[in-house]
Amino acid sequence: MIKPVAREGQTLRPAIDRHAFPRAIGRHAGQGRAVEFEVQKAFAPRLGVAYQYNEKTVIRAGYGRSFDVGVFGSLFGHAVTQNLPVLSAQYLSTSGFNRVFTLAAGPPAPPFIDPPTNGKIKLPNGVFARSRPFEQTLPTVDAWNVTVQYKLKQNTSAEFAYVGNKGTHVFSGFQGSTPAFNVNQSINDLSQPDADKRKPFFSKFGWMQGIDFFCNCNDNRYNAFQAKFETRVADLNILAHYTLAHATTEDGDYIIYDSKLNQGTAVDDRKHVFFLSEVWDLPFGKGKKHFGGVSKAADLFIGCWQVNTVTSVSSGLPFTPSVSGANCSVNAGPCRPDVTGDTDGNKDRNNWFKVGIGTGTPWAKAATGRFGNAGRNSLRGPGFFNTDASLFKKFHLTEGIKLEFRAEAFNLFNHVNLNNPDNCVDCGSNAGKINGLAPGSTMRQFQFGLRLNF
Repeated sequence: MIKPVAREGQTLRPAIDRHAFPRAIGRHAGQGRAVEFEVQKAFAPRLGVAYQYNEKTVIRAGYGRSFDVGVFGSLFGHAVTQNLPVLSAQYLSTSGFNRVFTLAAGPPAPPFIDPPTNGKIKLPNGVFARSRPFEQTLPTVDAWNVTVQYKLKQNTSAEFAYVGNKGTHVFSGFQGSTPAFNVNQSINDLSQPDADKRKPFFSKFGWMQGIDFFCNCNDNRYNAFQAKFETRVADLNILAHYTLAHATTEDGDYIIYDSKLNQGTAVDDRKHVFFLSEVWDLPFGKGKKHFGGVSKAADLFIGCWQVNTVTSVSSGLPFTPSVSGANCSVNAGPCRPDVTGDTDGNKDRNNWFKVGIGTGTPWAKAATGRFGNAGRNSLRGPGFFNTDASLFKKFHLTEGIKLEFRAEAFNLFNHVNLNNPDNCVDCGSNAGKINGLAPGSTMRQFQFGLRLNF
């Protein structure tokens, strides 16, 4: 069941005041100004402590701070190299089904402006722009951990750890998404039907186009309990991990008006993760525990066999419930319903969560002009289970020539790992249904090979 998350009504002014960015964006696009880096404040300490409590117990702790310059120039380079006069990205729009231009006539010529003598280029309407704050702050990651390692017996140990980190001045969204958000997004205001007039830079400069703002003005967090078991004996190595974790991030949609509206669980967060691997040299054949005195000919068949398996089990990935346009209570920002009851469905591919909106369902249309209380990434999809296995056989043909036979199985038990369901609660017969496999999953596959070492 999802607990509703209270949301305030939309704010009619930007909720993030990062160096007064609406003014800064206008000045950047219209006047130009050099970026400022305060690198002298990049203090990155490291601290590690290890303490042997007794002959079987070791306690370790550590803390460190790291800085980053951004990925692919996103911290600074995008705004410099992908704007006028280097690049012009044209923005064309129309209403309804009216054509923007005909193929015969082609699009109108984009406005390329010759830089004036003072170097301050004015941004015309209709040209997409990228921008950044004047004062750049390097993204910071503070990471810490505390680990207790205990020796159970010879060659067998267990570890228990708390691991955490916090990202400060990071980009919004997930690592695979764009680091920028639209700083000229329309405000949620049902009293004004014209979306362009609700954009913050329309009244100031007449700009209707989107403006990507490369502002690393968000935070993210990660906290986890981790357990590890490892044993190594003569013929068998076993390694097992378990993690209980939670990661939170902030998405860029509507962030300039309400930075907390899209704060929630990270899209790649799996609450429970279990991992088990083993490497087992079978104790048969010459020099082994069983049949150790067999002849060389017999050893070719019963000796030097190895079995390996890797198993991973994890809980599902999160997703955000949404509604169709007919039940959307806002005209800008995320469209989400209100949660009024238990949302759990049959947990199968045809009914992962309860669907529908209104009486008799756990969903309701939010009040007019207000965002629904269903939080970002507040539902979770199917879990993940997979076992890969391999069987190796080594043949010692001569002293310097060895042949290895390999049989490998991927998804050995042919378990079907389902993708997340359709997240729209009222989108007809497809609502709540799962229509595909999880990314990276496959049905059972076998692979065979020979390897000759000489």
